[in-house]
Amino acid sequence: MVTYLLAAFAASLAATGGFLQHQGLVGNTEHQGVSPSILLGAIRRPRWLAGIAVLLCAFTCQFLALRQGSLAQVQPMLSLELVVLLILVGRFSRVVPGPREWFGVLAVGAGLAGFLASAGTTQNEESVTYGALLIVVGSAVLLALVLATLASRQQGSPRAALLGTAAASCFAAEAGMIKAVNQTGAASATRWIALALLAGMGALGFLLFTHALAAGPVFASRTAMVITNPLVSVFLGVVVFGDSFGKGFLSALGAVLGLLVMSSGVWLLSSSSLVRAGEEIPSSAA
Repeated sequence: MVTYLLAAFAASLAATGGFLQHQGLVGNTEHQGVSPSILLGAIRRPRWLAGIAVLLCAFTCQFLALRQGSLAQVQPMLSLELVVLLILVGRFSRVVPGPREWFGVLAVGAGLAGFLASAGTTQNEESVTYGALLIVVGSAVLLALVLATLASRQQGSPRAALLGTAAASCFAAEAGMIKAVNQTGAASATRWIALALLAGMGALGFLLFTHALAAGPVFASRTAMVITNPLVSVFLGVVVFGDSFGKGFLSALGAVLGLLVMSSGVWLLSSSSLVRAGEEIPSSAA
């Protein structure tokens, strides 16, 4: 229960931090390529800095959650970000959520609950090798580079979604490094390698995330992230870290149905009229 509460806090804080950062980046000139220079303009904006502080709190909650639970238990909770984001956008755009939005919220909650109850994941306590960590990070970086290249040829929502997906792949790998740090001893060389890779993936993911927020609607980037991050994280948990799901056909069927219901809720929220409303929120409103 504590694991799920920490993961829920992490998701809520991540949504709030992302919203603040998006507001701080309104009016900031977006670059066609991915460049750290975007941070030079953002760092002078109070809302963007406030978003950084909130995201650091989200990272702390995620770290503590992964200390107790598996990737497959913690990362799917990120879907709750869209629920919090819906509330924030509705509040500051003064658009009242309708049946579509609330049905999306219920679908996300019910799908997530169904997945967690059916999957019954258990984590493997054995330490992962540094070779496996390098493969995870290398694959995530390659995927991020491909997506960033594709994003450079797009504008608006497609660009934001591609960059959000690239950032999510890095953050999923970062979550894997957090899990590796928590599983290995303080004197282990693998632990220090995991810490270095964690810092690197976090920095790259944050850079891509900042570009995604500046490129288009906050819902476009966040939707891409909350779909990609949990799926990649669950895959890493099973393949790399040896997490296992509940046995039996019914357990597998329930987990798949839960993911489908959750995905339908994410789609309903991402295609809501509040997405367009979110594009029109003046920065002075946040």
